[in-house]
Amino acid sequence: MDYQYIQLDYLEKMAVGDQDTRRKLLQMLISELESSGPRIKALWKSQNRTELQWLCHHLKSTFPFVGNERLANANRELEQYLRQGKDFNALQPLLIDIKTLIPKALKELRIELKKS
Repeated sequence: MDYQYIQLDYLEKMAVGDQDTRRKLLQMLISELESSGPRIKALWKSQNRTELQWLCHHLKSTFPFVGNERLANANRELEQYLRQGKDFNALQPLLIDIKTLIPKALKELRIELKKS
């Protein structure tokens, strides 16, 4: 099945052909995104720059498994701009990308997990 919001090449490479490892990676990825999406929203709402920057930094190692370049790039830019102290309002387009793309990627990851 062709997906619009995920590309699992990196995940496949890390699983090295082992279906059990692949399934575990998918489960871990889904769990991570399920918790990170609401956390990003809460941190943004409270304008907790330090924690949001930390979460973006943490997600830099997660998003390659999703394989969505737009999501990975928005996250990387958001982290960088937070570190530079840019105004929260100026960062809103990046946040919108992240908040929009995580649920779409999650939907496709869940479909893929059911297939495995």
